Amino acid sequence: MTYKYDRPTLLQSFIPIIFLIIALFINVRIYGDASLDGSNQIILMLSAGV
Repeated sequence: MTYKYDRPTLLQSFIPIIFLIIALFINVRIYGDASLDGSNQIILMLSAGV
């Protein structure tokens, strides 16, 4: 049994990167200098899951 996998489109490939940039921007706007205390790592894990 063989499976045929479709390659993702360019837009689908950029979705995690766009999510990461937007989430980090919101994080810095909310927490300011304290955004490096651990919330960036959570955003990175969420981006990997997208």
